[in-house]
Amino acid sequence: MTHDTKAPRSPLRLWHLTLLPLLVALAYVNVRDQRITDPLWAAVAIAGFVLYGAIAWWLWSRAVPRWAGSKVAKVLARKVGVGDRTIAAAAYLVVMAALFLLATWIYVYLEVNLKR
Repeated sequence: MTHDTKAPRSPLRLWHLTLLPLLVALAYVNVRDQRITDPLWAAVAIAGFVLYGAIAWWLWSRAVPRWAGSKVAKVLARKVGVGDRTIAAAAYLVVMAALFLLATWIYVYLEVNLKR
């Protein structure tokens, strides 16, 4: 009997599973604190959190390894004195923070202008 020792490209780790309830609780508290009573706006908020999570997973599993292997990451890593994977992870955090800020602005804009 042979075993496939090749690991999956993006294995689901234990810390991924521990983050899931935390993010769901954060989304729940965020939606509850806004006192959203209209089911449409609650669905928009929940869909936004789900989409954000999907984008986060995709970027982490696909883009970060590519960023880590890029020439820019290697040059920055040499200048800063850290590994290129650290530079890629920092770029990931910056992109996700900017995306969250953009999504928040869009949601608030839609809520203010379409709820009238």
